[in-house]
Amino acid sequence: MSSGSLRSNAQFWSDKGHVLLDQGEYEAALHCFCQAVQEVPTADDYVSQAVSLIHLERPKDALQACDCALSLTSGHARAWLFRGVALHRLGRFHEAYECYDLAAGQQPTQQQRSLWERLKAWFTPSKPLAKGVLKRSRSSHLRVH
Repeated sequence: MSSGSLRSNAQFWSDKGHVLLDQGEYEAALHCFCQAVQEVPTADDYVSQAVSLIHLERPKDALQACDCALSLTSGHARAWLFRGVALHRLGRFHEAYECYDLAAGQQPTQQQRSLWERLKAWFTPSKPLAKGVLKRSRSSHLRVH
């Protein structure tokens, strides 16, 4: 098969996948994007695989698809964005926020890393934290003047 023929087949599968993705047919869309990357691997089609996989609640696989996209195009903003979404779904908040920064074209600063750690603690409550909040709320009283 000629390279032009492969490209047109890949484009066919990619276009079909986007239609199915827009219709909420995530499994069928995923199949199409897999066919597209078998013909001609592109970062965009790997990201579209990741989007389908996120909708199918398969964040580990979505993370892998984003990594494939980034191996082809390291600065691919959508790949960083959906890599962040997949990491977020896996509860890996600090890494997710770093990916969001990279999607926006920014390197996270030390101050931002510290903020992400605090946010991670906030979104991952532990029993001691909950007990401390409850204990403080019982011991404090509001005064009405």
